[in-house]
Amino acid sequence: MIFPKEDKMQGQALKRREVIRRGLAMLVFSPWLGGSPWLEKPRLSEGLSFSGAKPLYLNQNESPYGLPPRACQAAIEALSQAHLYPHEHYVELKEKIAARERVKTEQVILGAGSTEIMTMAINSFGKKGEVVMAAPTYFDFEYYASLAGCRMKKARLDKNYRHDLERLSAAVTSRTSLIYICNPHNPTGTVVGGQELKLFCQKVLAKYSPLILIDEAYYDYVDDFSYESMISLIREGYHVLVIRTFSKIYGLAGMRVGYGLASSETIKTLEKVSTNFASIAYPSLKAALVALEESNFLQQVKEANARGRKFVTKSLAEQGYFVLPSQTNFVLFEIEGEAKQWAQHLEKLGVYIRDFQFNNQNWLRVTLGRQEEIEIFLNRLKQVKSSYLVRCYE
Repeated sequence: MIFPKEDKMQGQALKRREVIRRGLAMLVFSPWLGGSPWLEKPRLSEGLSFSGAKPLYLNQNESPYGLPPRACQAAIEALSQAHLYPHEHYVELKEKIAARERVKTEQVILGAGSTEIMTMAINSFGKKGEVVMAAPTYFDFEYYASLAGCRMKKARLDKNYRHDLERLSAAVTSRTSLIYICNPHNPTGTVVGGQELKLFCQKVLAKYSPLILIDEAYYDYVDDFSYESMISLIREGYHVLVIRTFSKIYGLAGMRVGYGLASSETIKTLEKVSTNFASIAYPSLKAALVALEESNFLQQVKEANARGRKFVTKSLAEQGYFVLPSQTNFVLFEIEGEAKQWAQHLEKLGVYIRDFQFNNQNWLRVTLGRQEEIEIFLNRLKQVKSSYLVRCYE
Protein backbone atom coordinates (compact mmCIF):
# COMPACT_ATOMS: atom_id res chain seq x y z
CA MET A 1 0.00 0.00 0.00
CA ILE A 2 1.48 3.36 -1.06
CA PHE A 3 -0.41 5.68 1.30
CA PRO A 4 -0.63 4.55 4.96
CA LYS A 5 -3.87 5.09 6.80
CA GLU A 6 -3.92 8.11 9.09
CA ASP A 7 -4.03 6.02 12.28
CA LYS A 8 -0.80 4.26 11.29
CA MET A 9 1.17 7.37 10.40
CA GLN A 10 1.85 8.16 14.09
CA GLY A 11 4.06 11.19 13.68
CA GLN A 12 5.57 10.12 10.36
CA ALA A 13 3.77 12.92 8.51
CA LEU A 14 2.85 16.49 9.30
CA LYS A 15 -0.66 17.28 10.38
CA ARG A 16 -2.84 18.89 7.70
CA ARG A 17 -2.77 22.29 9.43
CA GLU A 18 1.04 22.22 9.60
CA VAL A 19 1.27 21.26 5.92
CA ILE A 20 -0.94 24.20 5.01
CA ARG A 21 1.01 26.58 7.23
CA ARG A 22 4.34 25.58 5.72
CA GLY A 23 2.91 25.51 2.23
CA LEU A 24 1.60 29.05 2.52
CA ALA A 25 4.95 30.22 3.82
CA MET A 26 6.61 28.77 0.73
CA LEU A 27 3.96 30.33 -1.50
CA VAL A 28 4.28 33.81 -0.07
CA PHE A 29 7.99 34.03 0.59
CA SER A 30 9.52 32.18 -2.36
CA PRO A 31 11.11 34.68 -4.81
CA TRP A 32 9.63 35.22 -8.25
CA LEU A 33 12.28 34.19 -10.77
CA GLY A 34 11.42 36.73 -13.45
CA GLY A 35 13.77 37.88 -16.17
CA SER A 36 14.03 41.46 -14.94
CA PRO A 37 17.51 42.09 -13.49
CA TRP A 38 16.37 44.19 -10.54
CA LEU A 39 13.36 42.24 -9.26
CA GLU A 40 15.43 40.04 -6.97
CA LYS A 41 15.95 41.30 -3.45
CA PRO A 42 19.16 43.34 -3.73
CA ARG A 43 22.37 42.38 -2.04
CA LEU A 44 24.73 44.93 -0.53
CA SER A 45 27.03 46.54 -3.05
CA GLU A 46 30.68 45.61 -2.92
CA GLY A 47 32.46 47.29 -0.05
CA LEU A 48 29.28 48.18 1.84
CA SER A 49 28.09 46.72 5.11
CA PHE A 50 25.01 47.00 7.26
CA SER A 51 24.90 46.07 10.92
CA GLY A 52 21.60 47.65 11.94
CA ALA A 53 18.09 46.27 12.25
CA LYS A 54 16.13 44.58 9.47
CA PRO A 55 16.75 46.35 6.11
CA LEU A 56 13.94 48.41 4.60
CA TYR A 57 13.03 47.49 1.04
CA LEU A 58 11.38 50.62 -0.30
CA ASN A 59 12.38 49.98 -3.89
CA GLN A 60 9.73 47.74 -5.48
CA ASN A 61 6.47 49.58 -4.75
CA GLU A 62 5.00 46.72 -2.74
CA SER A 63 2.12 47.38 -0.37
CA PRO A 64 3.26 47.52 3.28
CA TYR A 65 -0.27 46.59 4.41
CA GLY A 66 -0.29 43.07 3.00
CA LEU A 67 -3.24 41.33 1.42
CA PRO A 68 -6.81 41.34 2.77
CA PRO A 69 -7.15 38.83 5.65
CA ARG A 70 -9.97 36.95 3.89
CA ALA A 71 -7.83 36.63 0.77
CA CYS A 72 -5.02 35.20 2.86
CA GLN A 73 -7.40 32.69 4.40
CA ALA A 74 -8.69 31.72 0.95
CA ALA A 75 -5.13 31.02 -0.18
CA ILE A 76 -4.49 28.85 2.90
CA GLU A 77 -7.66 26.82 2.35
CA ALA A 78 -6.83 26.41 -1.35
CA LEU A 79 -3.62 24.57 -0.48
CA SER A 80 -5.64 21.49 0.45
CA GLN A 81 -6.73 21.36 -3.22
CA ALA A 82 -3.33 22.24 -4.68
CA HIS A 83 -3.07 18.81 -6.32
CA LEU A 84 -5.75 19.90 -8.80
CA TYR A 85 -5.28 22.13 -11.84
CA PRO A 86 -6.98 25.53 -11.38
CA HIS A 87 -8.84 25.84 -14.71
CA GLU A 88 -12.27 26.33 -13.08
CA HIS A 89 -11.07 29.22 -10.90
CA TYR A 90 -9.11 30.74 -13.78
CA VAL A 91 -12.39 31.03 -15.69
CA GLU A 92 -14.22 32.24 -12.58
CA LEU A 93 -11.75 35.10 -12.07
CA LYS A 94 -12.06 36.12 -15.72
CA GLU A 95 -15.85 36.17 -15.38
CA LYS A 96 -15.73 38.25 -12.22
CA ILE A 97 -13.36 40.81 -13.78
CA ALA A 98 -15.47 40.97 -16.94
CA ALA A 99 -18.64 41.67 -14.94
CA ARG A 100 -16.85 44.30 -12.86
CA GLU A 101 -15.49 46.14 -15.92
CA ARG A 102 -18.60 45.62 -18.09
CA VAL A 103 -16.90 43.67 -20.88
CA LYS A 104 -17.30 40.11 -22.19
CA THR A 105 -15.40 37.25 -20.59
CA GLU A 106 -13.55 36.63 -23.86
CA GLN A 107 -12.19 40.18 -23.57
CA VAL A 108 -10.21 39.28 -20.43
CA ILE A 109 -6.82 37.59 -20.18
CA LEU A 110 -4.98 36.64 -16.98
CA GLY A 111 -1.27 36.40 -16.35
CA ALA A 112 1.34 35.93 -13.65
CA GLY A 113 1.27 39.64 -12.89
CA SER A 114 0.50 42.29 -15.50
CA THR A 115 4.13 42.02 -16.63
CA GLU A 116 3.40 38.65 -18.24
CA ILE A 117 0.57 40.18 -20.28
CA MET A 118 2.84 43.09 -21.18
CA THR A 119 5.39 40.64 -22.59
CA MET A 120 2.63 38.89 -24.54
CA ALA A 121 1.84 42.23 -26.19
CA ILE A 122 5.52 42.83 -26.95
CA ASN A 123 5.91 39.40 -28.55
CA SER A 124 2.57 39.49 -30.39
CA PHE A 125 2.57 43.10 -31.61
CA GLY A 126 5.85 44.86 -30.80
CA LYS A 127 7.98 42.62 -32.99
CA LYS A 128 5.89 43.41 -36.07
CA GLY A 129 7.11 46.99 -36.38
CA GLU A 130 8.25 49.84 -34.17
CA VAL A 131 7.45 50.38 -30.50
CA VAL A 132 6.76 53.92 -29.27
CA MET A 133 7.16 54.79 -25.58
CA ALA A 134 8.07 57.61 -23.21
CA ALA A 135 11.59 58.24 -21.94
CA PRO A 136 11.87 57.31 -19.17
CA THR A 137 9.21 54.66 -18.76
CA TYR A 138 8.55 51.53 -16.71
CA PHE A 139 11.87 49.70 -16.72
CA ASP A 140 10.47 46.22 -17.35
CA PHE A 141 8.69 47.25 -20.53
CA GLU A 142 11.83 48.66 -22.11
CA TYR A 143 13.84 45.67 -20.86
CA TYR A 144 11.53 43.06 -22.38
CA ALA A 145 11.05 45.04 -25.60
CA SER A 146 14.82 45.18 -25.98
CA LEU A 147 15.10 41.48 -25.16
CA ALA A 148 12.58 40.73 -27.91
CA GLY A 149 14.62 42.74 -30.41
CA CYS A 150 11.98 45.43 -30.91
CA ARG A 151 12.83 48.67 -32.70
CA MET A 152 12.04 51.42 -30.20
CA LYS A 153 11.25 55.12 -30.57
CA LYS A 154 11.19 57.25 -27.42
CA ALA A 155 9.52 60.56 -26.62
CA ARG A 156 10.65 62.75 -23.74
CA LEU A 157 8.25 63.68 -20.97
CA ASP A 158 6.75 67.18 -20.94
CA LYS A 159 7.86 70.00 -18.63
CA ASN A 160 5.59 68.64 -15.88
CA TYR A 161 7.19 65.17 -16.15
CA ARG A 162 4.05 63.66 -17.64
CA HIS A 163 3.65 61.78 -20.92
CA ASP A 164 4.06 64.31 -23.72
CA LEU A 165 1.22 63.19 -25.97
CA GLU A 166 2.22 65.55 -28.78
CA ARG A 167 5.74 64.10 -28.89
CA LEU A 168 4.36 60.57 -28.70
CA SER A 169 1.93 61.30 -31.52
CA ALA A 170 4.73 62.73 -33.67
CA ALA A 171 6.73 59.53 -33.15
CA VAL A 172 3.93 57.31 -34.50
CA THR A 173 4.13 56.25 -38.14
CA SER A 174 2.69 53.54 -40.35
CA ARG A 175 5.51 51.31 -39.05
CA THR A 176 4.36 51.63 -35.42
CA SER A 177 2.90 48.36 -34.15
CA LEU A 178 2.77 49.02 -30.39
CA ILE A 179 2.48 52.15 -28.23
CA TYR A 180 3.15 51.85 -24.50
CA ILE A 181 1.77 54.35 -21.98
CA CYS A 182 1.84 53.77 -18.22
CA ASN A 183 -0.72 56.02 -16.59
CA PRO A 184 -0.05 56.68 -13.72
CA HIS A 185 3.51 56.95 -14.95
CA ASN A 186 6.39 54.99 -13.51
CA PRO A 187 8.88 56.25 -12.32
CA THR A 188 7.48 59.79 -11.92
CA GLY A 189 4.05 59.01 -10.41
CA THR A 190 2.37 61.65 -12.59
CA VAL A 191 -0.85 61.19 -14.56
CA VAL A 192 -2.29 62.32 -17.87
CA GLY A 193 -5.92 63.45 -17.76
CA GLY A 194 -8.51 61.04 -19.09
CA GLN A 195 -9.87 63.30 -21.82
CA GLU A 196 -6.37 64.11 -23.10
CA LEU A 197 -5.38 60.47 -23.29
CA LYS A 198 -8.65 59.37 -24.81
CA LEU A 199 -8.35 62.00 -27.56
CA PHE A 200 -4.76 60.92 -28.24
CA CYS A 201 -5.81 57.28 -28.66
CA GLN A 202 -8.72 58.17 -30.91
CA LYS A 203 -6.61 60.41 -33.17
CA VAL A 204 -3.78 57.89 -33.50
CA LEU A 205 -6.14 55.00 -34.22
CA ALA A 206 -8.05 57.05 -36.78
CA LYS A 207 -4.86 57.29 -38.84
CA TYR A 208 -2.81 54.19 -37.94
CA SER A 209 -3.44 50.72 -36.53
CA PRO A 210 -0.99 50.02 -33.66
CA LEU A 211 -2.06 48.37 -30.44
CA ILE A 212 -2.09 50.99 -27.69
CA LEU A 213 -1.06 49.38 -24.40
CA ILE A 214 -2.20 51.34 -21.35
CA ASP A 215 -0.55 50.16 -18.12
CA GLU A 216 -2.84 51.00 -15.19
CA ALA A 217 -0.88 49.19 -12.47
CA TYR A 218 -1.35 52.12 -10.05
CA TYR A 219 -4.93 52.93 -11.06
CA ASP A 220 -6.35 52.18 -7.60
CA TYR A 221 -4.22 54.83 -5.85
CA VAL A 222 -5.30 57.80 -7.99
CA ASP A 223 -7.39 60.60 -6.49
CA ASP A 224 -6.88 63.16 -9.29
CA PHE A 225 -10.35 63.91 -10.69
CA SER A 226 -9.00 64.43 -14.21
CA TYR A 227 -7.77 60.85 -14.35
CA GLU A 228 -9.78 58.23 -16.20
CA SER A 229 -9.27 54.58 -17.09
CA MET A 230 -9.08 53.76 -20.80
CA ILE A 231 -11.29 50.68 -20.44
CA SER A 232 -14.11 52.80 -21.86
CA LEU A 233 -12.25 52.83 -25.21
CA ILE A 234 -12.24 49.03 -25.22
CA ARG A 235 -16.00 48.99 -24.74
CA GLU A 236 -16.23 51.34 -27.74
CA GLY A 237 -14.20 48.96 -29.91
CA TYR A 238 -10.83 50.74 -30.07
CA HIS A 239 -7.59 48.78 -30.53
CA VAL A 240 -6.50 49.30 -26.91
CA LEU A 241 -5.16 46.88 -24.29
CA VAL A 242 -5.42 47.89 -20.62
CA ILE A 243 -3.38 45.92 -18.09
CA ARG A 244 -3.75 45.91 -14.31
CA THR A 245 -2.22 44.00 -11.43
CA PHE A 246 -3.07 42.56 -8.02
CA SER A 247 0.51 43.29 -6.92
CA LYS A 248 -0.01 46.84 -5.67
CA ILE A 249 -3.03 47.93 -3.62
CA TYR A 250 -4.34 44.35 -3.35
CA GLY A 251 -1.06 43.25 -1.75
CA LEU A 252 -0.62 40.08 -3.81
CA ALA A 253 2.81 40.87 -5.30
CA GLY A 254 4.24 37.49 -4.31
CA MET A 255 1.23 35.63 -5.69
CA ARG A 256 1.67 36.93 -9.24
CA VAL A 257 -1.78 37.76 -10.61
CA GLY A 258 -2.57 40.36 -13.25
CA TYR A 259 -5.11 40.85 -16.02
CA GLY A 260 -5.61 42.54 -19.35
CA LEU A 261 -8.69 43.83 -21.16
CA ALA A 262 -9.01 44.26 -24.93
CA SER A 263 -11.14 43.20 -27.87
CA SER A 264 -11.79 39.47 -28.15
CA GLU A 265 -9.65 39.42 -31.33
CA THR A 266 -6.70 40.99 -29.49
CA ILE A 267 -7.11 38.56 -26.58
CA LYS A 268 -7.03 35.62 -29.00
CA THR A 269 -3.77 36.96 -30.45
CA LEU A 270 -2.25 37.30 -26.97
CA GLU A 271 -3.38 33.80 -26.00
CA LYS A 272 -1.25 32.34 -28.80
CA VAL A 273 1.85 33.25 -26.76
CA SER A 274 0.22 32.65 -23.36
CA THR A 275 0.65 29.67 -21.07
CA ASN A 276 -3.05 30.08 -20.23
CA PHE A 277 -4.05 29.13 -16.66
CA ALA A 278 -0.82 27.20 -16.07
CA SER A 279 1.09 30.33 -15.04
CA ILE A 280 -1.11 31.18 -12.03
CA ALA A 281 -1.21 28.96 -8.95
CA TYR A 282 -4.52 27.80 -7.50
CA PRO A 283 -4.03 29.62 -4.14
CA SER A 284 -3.20 32.82 -6.03
CA LEU A 285 -6.42 32.63 -8.04
CA LYS A 286 -8.48 32.03 -4.89
CA ALA A 287 -6.82 34.96 -3.13
CA ALA A 288 -7.48 37.24 -6.11
CA LEU A 289 -11.14 36.19 -6.30
CA VAL A 290 -11.67 37.17 -2.67
CA ALA A 291 -9.52 40.32 -2.87
CA LEU A 292 -11.75 41.75 -5.60
CA GLU A 293 -14.61 41.83 -3.09
CA GLU A 294 -12.66 43.52 -0.27
CA SER A 295 -13.66 47.11 -1.08
CA ASN A 296 -13.45 48.30 2.54
CA PHE A 297 -9.92 46.97 2.96
CA LEU A 298 -8.83 48.54 -0.32
CA GLN A 299 -10.32 51.89 0.62
CA GLN A 300 -8.47 51.83 3.93
CA VAL A 301 -5.20 51.08 2.13
CA LYS A 302 -5.84 53.86 -0.39
CA GLU A 303 -6.51 56.38 2.39
CA ALA A 304 -3.45 55.29 4.37
CA ASN A 305 -1.34 55.56 1.23
CA ALA A 306 -2.67 59.06 0.49
CA ARG A 307 -1.78 60.19 4.03
CA GLY A 308 1.69 58.71 3.67
CA ARG A 309 2.16 60.33 0.27
CA LYS A 310 1.22 63.73 1.65
CA PHE A 311 3.55 63.29 4.63
CA VAL A 312 6.52 62.18 2.50
CA THR A 313 6.01 64.89 -0.10
CA LYS A 314 5.82 67.59 2.58
CA SER A 315 8.80 66.20 4.53
CA LEU A 316 11.03 65.98 1.46
CA ALA A 317 10.05 69.48 0.33
CA GLU A 318 10.91 70.81 3.80
CA GLN A 319 14.34 69.21 3.44
CA GLY A 320 14.83 71.20 0.23
CA TYR A 321 14.14 68.55 -2.39
CA PHE A 322 12.18 69.05 -5.61
CA VAL A 323 9.37 66.48 -5.33
CA LEU A 324 7.12 65.42 -8.19
CA PRO A 325 3.37 65.25 -7.42
CA SER A 326 2.58 61.55 -7.23
CA GLN A 327 -0.67 59.65 -7.74
CA THR A 328 0.85 56.30 -6.81
CA ASN A 329 2.35 54.47 -3.83
CA PHE A 330 5.81 55.94 -4.47
CA VAL A 331 7.41 59.38 -4.65
CA LEU A 332 10.18 60.59 -6.98
CA PHE A 333 12.41 63.49 -5.94
CA GLU A 334 15.46 65.22 -7.40
CA ILE A 335 18.82 65.29 -5.63
CA GLU A 336 22.16 66.98 -6.11
CA GLY A 337 25.02 64.69 -7.04
CA GLU A 338 24.99 61.22 -8.52
CA ALA A 339 21.81 59.28 -7.72
CA LYS A 340 23.53 55.91 -7.73
CA GLN A 341 25.98 57.06 -5.04
CA TRP A 342 23.14 58.34 -2.85
CA ALA A 343 21.31 55.03 -3.26
CA GLN A 344 24.45 53.10 -2.33
CA HIS A 345 24.95 55.17 0.82
CA LEU A 346 21.32 54.62 1.81
CA GLU A 347 21.87 50.93 1.15
CA LYS A 348 24.83 51.03 3.53
CA LEU A 349 22.41 52.37 6.14
CA GLY A 350 19.95 49.55 5.45
CA VAL A 351 17.45 51.38 3.22
CA TYR A 352 16.88 50.23 -0.35
CA ILE A 353 15.33 52.62 -2.87
CA ARG A 354 15.62 53.17 -6.66
CA ASP A 355 17.86 55.67 -8.42
CA PHE A 356 17.24 57.28 -11.83
CA GLN A 357 18.96 59.66 -14.19
CA PHE A 358 16.99 61.45 -16.92
CA ASN A 359 16.67 64.99 -18.33
CA ASN A 360 20.22 65.56 -17.03
CA GLN A 361 18.81 65.26 -13.51
CA ASN A 362 19.39 62.78 -10.69
CA TRP A 363 16.40 61.25 -8.92
CA LEU A 364 15.55 58.88 -6.10
CA ARG A 365 12.27 56.97 -5.88
CA VAL A 366 10.94 55.72 -2.56
CA THR A 367 8.03 53.37 -1.96
CA LEU A 368 5.50 54.57 0.60
CA GLY A 369 5.98 52.17 3.47
CA ARG A 370 4.39 52.36 6.90
CA GLN A 371 4.91 55.56 8.87
CA GLU A 372 7.69 54.13 11.04
CA GLU A 373 9.50 52.91 7.91
CA ILE A 374 9.21 56.28 6.21
CA GLU A 375 10.50 58.07 9.30
CA ILE A 376 13.55 55.80 9.30
CA PHE A 377 14.07 56.52 5.60
CA LEU A 378 13.83 60.29 6.12
CA ASN A 379 16.34 60.17 8.98
CA ARG A 380 18.77 58.06 6.95
CA LEU A 381 18.34 60.42 4.00
CA LYS A 382 19.36 63.33 6.23
CA GLN A 383 22.50 61.42 7.18
CA VAL A 384 23.39 60.81 3.54
CA LYS A 385 22.71 64.43 2.60
CA SER A 386 24.86 65.69 5.48
CA SER A 387 27.77 63.45 4.53
CA TYR A 388 27.40 64.50 0.88
CA LEU A 389 27.51 68.21 1.76
CA VAL A 390 30.55 67.65 3.97
CA ARG A 391 32.36 65.96 1.08
CA CYS A 392 31.40 68.80 -1.27
CA TYR A 393 33.00 71.43 0.97
CA GLU A 394 36.10 69.46 1.95
